[in-house]
Amino acid sequence: MIVTESLPLFFFGSLRDADLFALVAGRPFADFATRPAAMAGHRARRADGEAYPVLAAELGHRAGGLLVDLPDPTVIARIAFYETTDYRLAETEVVTAAGSVRARFFESTGLLAATEETWSLERWQATAKPFALAAAELVMDHFGRVPHEASAELWPDVYARAAARLGANRRTG
Repeated sequence: MIVTESLPLFFFGSLRDADLFALVAGRPFADFATRPAAMAGHRARRADGEAYPVLAAELGHRAGGLLVDLPDPTVIARIAFYETTDYRLAETEVVTAAGSVRARFFESTGLLAATEETWSLERWQATAKPFALAAAELVMDHFGRVPHEASAELWPDVYARAAARLGANRRTG
């Protein structure tokens, strides 16, 4: 993936968690400028069978999130690897305290179905975070050795190994 412009990245899901972000990005939030943001006309809904969200276009809703300035293409490549081919980088406009900002975000490629359930970072942290951290550690061990296009194929084994490591399947929290 080639990044030609340095738009900030809008996170609406589990990557707003500082521990998961640091594991996936290889660097902590403290290394980057961050600010709260929201995407109007959208709502984060839980992906079917998963603990993480997809964005659904819904009038009258605002998907809250975090805007992060990520000028390092390696960090963006790491995040894209983690997101697999279930998501792709797209551009949008988000609203911050300072006004509207053009940003990039990982939108669903349509492979994931959204449930009716509104996704909550706090609920995810309370129920699915330990599993997500174990899985992220395992999958990110493959970054740089497995092409981005093949990263989705890693997840069934990663899920099984993470569940074995934790002694239970907490994938969907």
